Amino acid sequence: MIKLGELLYRELQLELLQCFNKGLPQLVEIECAFRTSERYQRKMNEHVSQRSFSDRAEEICFYKNIYPRFLGESAFYRLLNYGHNFCPADATPSEKKRFWTSQLARLEQYKTKHREFYAYYESGNTEMDEIHFATPLPDRYDMLIGELRARERYAAYAAEQLKLIKED
Repeated sequence: MIKLGELLYRELQLELLQCFNKGLPQLVEIECAFRTSERYQRKMNEHVSQRSFSDRAEEICFYKNIYPRFLGESAFYRLLNYGHNFCPADATPSEKKRFWTSQLARLEQYKTKHREFYAYYESGNTEMDEIHFATPLPDRYDMLIGELRARERYAAYAAEQLKLIKED
């Protein structure tokens, strides 16, 4: 299952590049990326439901390292879509600055809200992996990792948007 997940993720990355190489308006590109990442997440879900893991270690590795990538892609493009819909290009520089500053804060808010998860994940410890990555939903941490990755990327994007804003 690990190799299949890695292969599907590489395919996803290639399709995402295609979304951004079509020369379409930015919101259309973001929507394409979101739909593509959602489609690949569904593909991965189908494979998981049709196959079983060879052992508990493979299951833990999958839900800790592979599946969160798929979750993170769709979550990132969802956030990006939000950002561009709620901070339109015609906003004033001060409105843009206020908006992207608030978006930048979303990462820290997420870390605070999920403090226990974040501390465990960042520590590199593995003693609780069986509980956090091999249990049925909603107790698995895979969704939290995917969301964290998305918010990290989105925070970097928000920081870049802030650098581009030219105050009058």
